[in-house]
Amino acid sequence: MPFVRCMAVLTIVCWYYPAAAQQAAGTAAVDNPITESESQAAEIKVLISELAASSDLVAIARVAYTNYEYRRGFAVDGYADLQILIPYKTETVVDRVRVRESGLHSGECYFPPTFPSQEGARFLVFLSRHPDGDYRGNPVTCKLGVLVTDRHGYAIRYPLDGKARLTVEQQDWIEDINFNDPNAFAGSAEMTPGRKAALAEQIDGIVTEQGVKYTKGLPVTRFSQLIGQENILRPSREGRY
Repeated sequence: MPFVRCMAVLTIVCWYYPAAAQQAAGTAAVDNPITESESQAAEIKVLISELAASSDLVAIARVAYTNYEYRRGFAVDGYADLQILIPYKTETVVDRVRVRESGLHSGECYFPPTFPSQEGARFLVFLSRHPDGDYRGNPVTCKLGVLVTDRHGYAIRYPLDGKARLTVEQQDWIEDINFNDPNAFAGSAEMTPGRKAALAEQIDGIVTEQGVKYTKGLPVTRFSQLIGQENILRPSREGRY
């Protein structure tokens, strides 16, 4: 049974010992063993140039097909085939790559479910060739969402995905952009007005019937600078991660 112990020293100080609550907390700690180092690592963000430097393949790619195993609605194993649209850093000329992933972890690299008949989403990807011949995603951040603009160009949507960040100078490159892309929406049409409003404030977007539309991004003319000239077209090193 829970009990309360109090001590009067000018003010009353009480200790509450709910045994069941303590037991539940201990169980939760076992089920979710997050160490201090993991917690600190989760807060670290890196520049796009740093992602590029630690990757073998950097490119704008379109998801052509995914073949994943799902559990409780989450992808847990399988691969994605990507069509390379604009390569920035690559060992050889490639027009299609396969990215494999397995398990649920902080550095997972799964792509939106896509079938051959669909127009897949586009990303700026950071990959490494694995000894098995396929690719793996950069464990820090393997992809940044890329959207088509109303001028038929590409732009990295902002806010950035994953653990990527910008320098103070690069933040000045962010532009108001009118995206003409079905993937330019966060959330869904079924969200309540209140949740849409909160999400719109979070991503600086606008509320629409389809969800919340992104309105800011980094145009493709800035990609080379973001990636870093020293990281473009460098020889690949297989099996980084």
